[in-house]
Amino acid sequence: MFNIRFVLALSLTLCLFGMLVIANPMPGAMKKREDLPKRQLKQLKVKRGGGDHNGIPPIPPIPPISIPPIPPISIPPIPPIPPISIPPIPKPSKVHISIPTPSYKPYKPFVPFYE
Repeated sequence: MFNIRFVLALSLTLCLFGMLVIANPMPGAMKKREDLPKRQLKQLKVKRGGGDHNGIPPIPPIPPISIPPIPPISIPPIPPIPPISIPPIPKPSKVHISIPTPSYKPYKPFVPFYE
């Protein structure tokens, strides 16, 4: 569908373009506080402040949550397990069981008969 050289060239171009964008951000996007004029510094301080701004009262601090201690759990002791008595297995009487062995026929490969 696409030529392999075209795909490689396109991917390399996009990769290089992405690296350029990452290495060189837009001018003014990464200004330091020292570089800003005093007017903008005052605006930053007002935005970060904690006082009364435009009639909105400051958010009161959240009181700490007290968790009551968990009482210890008492586990009753496990009663001892009584011994299990297994009756002895009786020995079987000696009986000779003869298992007949099947008679095997020798293997003969199938040879088709042609007329």
